Amino acid sequence: MEKKNAVNFDSIKAIVFDFDDALVNETYWLENRWKKAIEFAEKDLHLDGFGAHFIEVFRNKGPKYKKHVNETLKRLNKGQELVKPIVNNFLSQTTGEVLMDDVVVCLDFLKRNFKLGIITNGRTETQLERIKRAKIADYFEVIICAYEKPKPKKEPYAECIRKLGVKANEAVYVSHDVETDLRGAKRAGMKTIYFNPKEQNSPEDADLDIKSYKELMAFIKKD
Repeated sequence: MEKKNAVNFDSIKAIVFDFDDALVNETYWLENRWKKAIEFAEKDLHLDGFGAHFIEVFRNKGPKYKKHVNETLKRLNKGQELVKPIVNNFLSQTTGEVLMDDVVVCLDFLKRNFKLGIITNGRTETQLERIKRAKIADYFEVIICAYEKPKPKKEPYAECIRKLGVKANEAVYVSHDVETDLRGAKRAGMKTIYFNPKEQNSPEDADLDIKSYKELMAFIKKD
């Protein structure tokens, strides 16, 4: 696959990252918390077979689906009043964070020449705790947790750019998410980098696509 590069890093002053599946492995975070919630459902609520059915629903519907528990309970012919305690148990769970390959090496490299930021959708308390747990918070001058007005709305991008003290065209946004993150960043006037470890087709909204952070560092060194 041919790599495009329409980013002139000589004119870039700030690099802003998504968090989930850009800096850390979101699937690990979700699946480990669900394992604990499944154990609660089976042992405390006595829902035999909950885990097997839940895993099948999760795999079929994907992590963005909002009714995993509802559908699992329907399969078990159990009442929907059990949704709330199971979901609350899941939300109460914490787990470690797994960084994407070469994140720390890349952040060390970038910090020398760029201002760094994060824009992540989610509740402030939850996301800040996760970033702290990942031990990368100190690399970033600005962290925006967009919950009331999430990406792809312009507000979180504009707030981040303003707090970093740069113009939109002096900032680049890095994410694996095209429709939500990269298109929102484009509309906000930022350059965009598609984090693409699976080497899928590069979208129009990406000015550069990279399969690894080593590759990002190589592009910057060329410039």
